[in-house]
Amino acid sequence: METSTLEKVNQIYAEGRTKLAGLGTTVGNECTATGERFATVYEGFEHCTENGFWDGDLSERRAYAQAKAARKTAKGFHDRMVDAARSALVK
Repeated sequence: METSTLEKVNQIYAEGRTKLAGLGTTVGNECTATGERFATVYEGFEHCTENGFWDGDLSERRAYAQAKAARKTAKGFHDRMVDAARSALVK
């Protein structure tokens, strides 16, 4: 009985590890998708204002900088979620 109970506990633990690792990837992908949605909106602002001669193409540079920041932040969150799920498995 002790052996069968231990086998059941090990099986439950193994299934939980697999689910947790998958959950980290799932949530990380949601972070990436959210960042991409923000980046798409920011890129839509590239021609919102008139730029002066001395300013250059300021609205375009700002739009692309914000889009780049959104993608970089989303990637950071994605990686952190995956790492957090893996770290929880080790503890």
